[in-house]
Amino acid sequence: MSSASVVRSLVDKYPTGQVFTYDDLKCDKAAAAIELSRLYKKGAIQKLTRGRFYKAAQGTFGPIRPTEEAIIQAYQKAGQGYETGIMAYNRLGLTTQIPSVIEIATTMEPRTIMIGNTKIKLVRQRQSPKKSNVQLLQILDALRQIKKIPDTTPSEVLINIKGIITLLSDIEKKELSKLTLDFTPRTRALIGAILEELDCKKYTDAIKQSLNTTTTFRLGIKESVLKYGREWKIV
Repeated sequence: MSSASVVRSLVDKYPTGQVFTYDDLKCDKAAAAIELSRLYKKGAIQKLTRGRFYKAAQGTFGPIRPTEEAIIQAYQKAGQGYETGIMAYNRLGLTTQIPSVIEIATTMEPRTIMIGNTKIKLVRQRQSPKKSNVQLLQILDALRQIKKIPDTTPSEVLINIKGIITLLSDIEKKELSKLTLDFTPRTRALIGAILEELDCKKYTDAIKQSLNTTTTFRLGIKESVLKYGREWKIV
């Protein structure tokens, strides 16, 4: 079978609307580039952005673009990234607002991309995600941006996040305590106070040692919301 035939065979296996790249085809990259270019010119596949293609279903007004979910998944996979920002906070139940911009934390170069009416903002991630720790990273991102989450207050965000962390396994709480060390001091202090309140003080020593004892974090948080907030200099 020729290289072109191999590429066409691999492309045929993709369902309509799923985004794929040269690397996804797992064959000779030069051969893939030549044949995908040929298929694109013939209209057999569509180009999403440079190096990203899809087979389009035909609608009344021409080829139908992939769904937002498919586009997000393509960029997450390419940059080993994860969804963050308001969309992620909405999925966590922290805000009811639906964003106009989709943010993806990724290893790729930070930039904003327009795909049709969808604006995707690639932001630099702090940790390489695994499937098992994406939610933990999203929790930490939310605490880092606690003052910027719309349609809510820092106190409401903390109450909701405490509820989410309560449901985590002991292993996940331990992982959360490790991940937070790469985040801002305020984020570290918030996680430390939450874990202590949830009787997970055994995971807070490294967090406490990483903080400057003279630094105070002003969020307007009452003791009724965060029991050990004052001990972690959160006021």
